[in-house]
Amino acid sequence: HMPSGTRVLGFEPNTLFHDEALRRAEEHGIGLDLRAGDLRDAGLDDGSVEAVVSTLVLCSVDRPADALREIRRVLRPGGRLVFIEHVGVHGVDGPSFYQRLWRRPWAAFADGCDTCAATDRLIEEAGFRVDESHRDRFGPRLDPTSPAVWGLAMKPG
Repeated sequence: HMPSGTRVLGFEPNTLFHDEALRRAEEHGIGLDLRAGDLRDAGLDDGSVEAVVSTLVLCSVDRPADALREIRRVLRPGGRLVFIEHVGVHGVDGPSFYQRLWRRPWAAFADGCDTCAATDRLIEEAGFRVDESHRDRFGPRLDPTSPAVWGLAMKPG
């Protein structure tokens, strides 16, 4: 979804995804520097990044609030955070019950993904201005991995 010629520094801890990501980036003319590490270990300068795209990541990292602080630090003032993330639903109805029930087994199966994550709240608490945000589902109502939030947040300044 990026134009040919875009340069991307990517972090994907699951190396099983690397070959396919690199193949598709080359196919679309995107310069992808893909690393297995963590953004927090990249040594990027303050305000050195124009945009960060986070897709189904913040629900899986060990300390999402720390990851968001690092994203905010490396973004330039006015920089964008584009996100698509799993998110928890609230209440005692079916979706909330199934998310809590499947929380630990799913995390073990899916690289630590927390089906009950409060990712949208964490983005705001990290000091981002959320300009667009939409909650919906990727799949069936009772699928505990279906609830998601996607949107656009800006680093003030």
